[in-house]
Amino acid sequence: MQAEKLGVNETTLKYFGAVLWGTVGGDGYVSAAEKEVNLTSGEGAVALLWAAALAAYGVMPRVSGVRRVFHVVASNDDAVRLAQLCVLFGPPMLEKEGFISHKLVEAVELGSKVSVRIEERSWRRIKGGAAVNIYISAGGVLGEFNLYLQEKVLLGFKSTDREEVELKARLLSLAGVEVRVRKEGNRDVWYIQTYTDQLAEGNEELRKGLVKAVEEALRRGLIDEEKAKRWIEKFEKGVSTWRGYKFNIGLSGGALQVKFQSTNPENIRKLKQELESLGLREGEHFTVKWSEDKRTGYIYIAREGIIELAYIAKYGADEAQRLGAASLIEHLRIKAELADKEVLVKLEELVREGESRRSLHAEGLKTIVEIEWKGRHVEVPIEVKNIKAWEDGDKLRIVVGAIIGGVEGQWTATLRRTKKNAIEGYTIARVNTPAAEKKTPRES
Repeated sequence: MQAEKLGVNETTLKYFGAVLWGTVGGDGYVSAAEKEVNLTSGEGAVALLWAAALAAYGVMPRVSGVRRVFHVVASNDDAVRLAQLCVLFGPPMLEKEGFISHKLVEAVELGSKVSVRIEERSWRRIKGGAAVNIYISAGGVLGEFNLYLQEKVLLGFKSTDREEVELKARLLSLAGVEVRVRKEGNRDVWYIQTYTDQLAEGNEELRKGLVKAVEEALRRGLIDEEKAKRWIEKFEKGVSTWRGYKFNIGLSGGALQVKFQSTNPENIRKLKQELESLGLREGEHFTVKWSEDKRTGYIYIAREGIIELAYIAKYGADEAQRLGAASLIEHLRIKAELADKEVLVKLEELVREGESRRSLHAEGLKTIVEIEWKGRHVEVPIEVKNIKAWEDGDKLRIVVGAIIGGVEGQWTATLRRTKKNAIEGYTIARVNTPAAEKKTPRES
């Protein structure tokens, strides 16, 4: 409320953004699809005070309410600015620790409109290339970074003030680039660095700024044409996607996590159909989840899903499925290389497991078997959809997918040789019927 007296600067924006997030994170909401930020209060006077505070920051909201529920709603460009402030001065999403704020996810998506500018007078020749200052701004906050064009393109910032480095990292997140704040040895110096391939994941505004910087360095004779051409092509093309979908890949509790998220329900529905068209099954190979407020959807590809993709890519009978699975595996490889060496190692382990499985000749078999049922003989039609077998340590696992008597299911047999040279094992059946969905695989 002191904005008019103190001026709208980084200090007042910091406090305003923190209080704003406290209100949005409570009963308010952020919608990237609708381009809205909503602050909700049970008191009409509080809602009017918020409207006055927002106006002091150049945001003109609309206020509405009935009885005990009052809404202060900012739309379009006003909503973008408020979303940016929530990202810049709100809490971290803590995704790597297993918790993520869905409202902050929406704020990042809504607030991704940033400005990028090169400081033309800051060009300088350095060993192996050139350097220049680049400015990224969002929500009234301006961040200065160093851009180095050497063997790689490097965007970085360093300071003894960790809070300042954290703010720069959040600015980059709004520009579509995720980067971690690191400490420099045992010194009280903090820094962020992001390289060529990570920068290519940035939004269009950032990539345009980088292309402009590379072109200018070439024009000044500070870098060679071959490097410039390669970098420009990468920044113009942008990050690798699979059929227009960009997956996030990383480690969660030591396990590989492959995730797609969107605030557009149509994107979730279409990707679900795309995965099913490859031969993946929901519940077995991937899961679909929604945030508590139903505004953000997630699709997680399970460990078994990666293995199945690798199997389909190598042995799939349908050419379209085989090519589609191979292209998705390649996209995930690119993302894993950008993420971390350990992530790539985990992914390759699952791919090798999928490729080690073999298709048996019984696939596609249709036959009739006669069984005894309640004292009489019954003929049951069987269609074998797929069979896979592979070694798993000292065990042999066989998975059969089939339709028996009109009921589709999957049977997994696990066999091993005992010390007495006998073969023992067990079978788990999963039947795709409404009643079976409520049971465990062993009960089914």
